[in-house]
Amino acid sequence: MSSSKIKFDIAKKETKTQILKEFNNGNRLGLSNKDKKKIFKGIEQNILLGKFYNSINSLILGLLYFREYTLENLKRRGIFRYSNFSRSKCIIRNLCSEILALSIELNLKEDEISYFESIRNLYPILDIFKKKRYSIIKEIKSFKRRPSSSRFKKSFIRTLIAFIESLFITNYFTEKKGDPNSLEFYSKESIAEAASYIIFLYTELFSINRNDFGIIDEDYILSGRIEKILLDARHIKDLQDFEIYIDHFGYRCTKKNNSIHIYPPFPEIEKSIRIGYIKTDLQIQYNYIEKGHISSLNDLANKFLKELDIDLFKYCDTKNYPRYIFMIPESHRKLLIEKVFKSDDLFEEEIEYFINICKENFLDYNKLKSVLIRNNLTLLDFLKFKRFFQFMNYFVCEKFSNTQEKEHTIVLRSLVPSIEKDYLYKLLDQFASKDKIDSFLDIVTWHADKKIIFDLQYQPFFSNGKLFLIPLCIFVYSNTIRNIYALEHKLGNPEILENGSYDMLADFLAVAFESQGFRTAKGIKYSFEKKGEIDFIAFKKDFLFIAECKKSLFPTSLYELRTLYDYCSKANKQLNLILKAFKNPKTRQEISNKIGYDLDNIKDIKTSIITNNRMFVGLKQWNHPVRNIQEMYNIVKYGTIKIYNGLFSMWGNNIFSSDDLVYYLEDTKFHKPYYDAMIEKKITYNLHKLNISFTTYFLHQKKFFEQLKKLNLRRVKKEG
Repeated sequence: MSSSKIKFDIAKKETKTQILKEFNNGNRLGLSNKDKKKIFKGIEQNILLGKFYNSINSLILGLLYFREYTLENLKRRGIFRYSNFSRSKCIIRNLCSEILALSIELNLKEDEISYFESIRNLYPILDIFKKKRYSIIKEIKSFKRRPSSSRFKKSFIRTLIAFIESLFITNYFTEKKGDPNSLEFYSKESIAEAASYIIFLYTELFSINRNDFGIIDEDYILSGRIEKILLDARHIKDLQDFEIYIDHFGYRCTKKNNSIHIYPPFPEIEKSIRIGYIKTDLQIQYNYIEKGHISSLNDLANKFLKELDIDLFKYCDTKNYPRYIFMIPESHRKLLIEKVFKSDDLFEEEIEYFINICKENFLDYNKLKSVLIRNNLTLLDFLKFKRFFQFMNYFVCEKFSNTQEKEHTIVLRSLVPSIEKDYLYKLLDQFASKDKIDSFLDIVTWHADKKIIFDLQYQPFFSNGKLFLIPLCIFVYSNTIRNIYALEHKLGNPEILENGSYDMLADFLAVAFESQGFRTAKGIKYSFEKKGEIDFIAFKKDFLFIAECKKSLFPTSLYELRTLYDYCSKANKQLNLILKAFKNPKTRQEISNKIGYDLDNIKDIKTSIITNNRMFVGLKQWNHPVRNIQEMYNIVKYGTIKIYNGLFSMWGNNIFSSDDLVYYLEDTKFHKPYYDAMIEKKITYNLHKLNISFTTYFLHQKKFFEQLKKLNLRRVKKEG
């Protein structure tokens, strides 16, 4: 390798000695950012090509001369993940062994040594990746070779989607008894993710054609073979998650004989993740609305079904393939279009969904309906399209959810309708313009020719340009608006969401603190070491509160959780810099002038990382406590917080004081009951003679209430 200032032959075994010698002699080489990027690109390329000496020499360069940059990019880009090498030569274990042998020469820190040891210990999963992937591909090819007893060609993709659709129709629910070696351990959403991975593999093997829109093979579903490959795919996804836990959250991996154990670097980080999901689920239950005179979409559909007094499903037996076809009479369809699908008024289910999605992702409910998603398609327009399919889905569920055993095969054949493009447009253009239909279908449809990885819950419609496969139940019951925000943000839509920005969070804090007589300021720019900005401050007398606000969608995957984690880490560094800047008289005076208050009067400063969701709340990993905006707002403005079956006061007296805020920010006080009530649990996988255990935690409710009583909170109101 060479740059303007360095020349090493990285292909030679002895080059590592030369690099170490240059470093020990004090030659820092004067590497530029361009040099760093060039060297790291070489690291990545050589590892992927399986060139050991090129890779280890480049790695030694990176770890000696720009360690933080090298390690950060190794982890972020997933270069040391075995899942990338199920079809190519893998030198990751050998690289880790070599780096660990040089740990003294490289001056590796304890956590860095733990990282490379964990990656090395994880090596046996490479064989699992290969075997599971081979098993899935073998089954796909076997299906493709199956003879068809019908004149129609049987479709693997449609059959797979039909199985997932059946889980959503029957509202499949698992109690998660702790055995990941059975598909029953997983939720329907997790199984849908596994199906998406299988379809991804399928599209790597075969080009999508009209046969993939053929008929459903109900015998294959009933045989149980589809469940086996779904379990294989789910295991692959779980193992990929373990790699991300190690890469981005510092989890450890130890190995003994044929057993691997993956566990958090300290219990609180895993606890904080589980608590975040638990509290979010609870909050959704609290987010109810007063129904009043708001119409229910399901009630309307039920009323329509009773008044119609006919079966909307026509029994069809063309070409010896009996199934049901859904049909609404033209006269009744026009009535529905005018009174339901064209209406700008929201139904009860839609309002409840909007309220939940707004609260959990901190979106503006008043603006949400008018937000442009794609071209001139608004969220309200999108909701009307969803309303159409939701109405259809209601009838499908009513027909199929309680079918007799003898009709089970016919029901399976009837799931996931295949609709000609022209006919689908004819249905939709009765209440929407063509350009809006185009935008809607482009958002919810996966197109094989666009080379985007298929995700059944993000883009559930499947198309070859002429036909559409539409899994109604999956589309209706997926978190579509939240997924739209995530998808459109990835595609760079500026209308959707500016992740990490303070905007609404800071505004919300200002309302709460100003109601208690505090003065506030937002977006204060300052200069210290480098240019910085304070998202939010509130001050009163000798007390100052500083917040860094980080906004992101509620994470539904480890990739999204990683993004939030990175935001919190960045906020931690920003707050550290701000506190350091406050000690500088010149910077303190600069900020004082901008806010109109002499900061020399301040004697007590408290800080917090404010997020719009409940992940990592109470985690002590950073120097500054992470808190949820809704909780913070309620405690400052009203002094109350909801916990399970009650509303409790968090104020010491009847008026808010800075002491109440300090009390809330102290991890050992309010959030301690959650953490102390989390019980350790090991989830164990038995995969090809390899035992893999993962340490997690669950909330012990009895213990939680016992811990809660110790806080002596004053109950304001009992729920229900």
